[in-house]
Amino acid sequence: MPIDKKSMDHVKRANRITKEVNVQFDNFYIVGGYRFPEERGAQAETTLSFSYLGKIAADETLDEYVLDGKSLLELPSDNAAYNSVKKIMKTAGYL
Repeated sequence: MPIDKKSMDHVKRANRITKEVNVQFDNFYIVGGYRFPEERGAQAETTLSFSYLGKIAADETLDEYVLDGKSLLELPSDNAAYNSVKKIMKTAGYL
């Protein structure tokens, strides 16, 4: 199943805007939201020519924090979404 056009267009647009406003960066990565099917990561890399680092895990606590306006920096360290982002950051070489 192909990745959806809206997602591909969004990534292309984000990359284009960073160049238009002269944002300097060494890498441009793809990170999937919690609904992004993990098995489509390789297809996203091929289609968009950017590295796919993983996806943010779905998590009810994260949803509650967002809806209540709480800082995501206060998520507990055992939270699934927190740990998935930590894994993505390690893959990118930032941790």
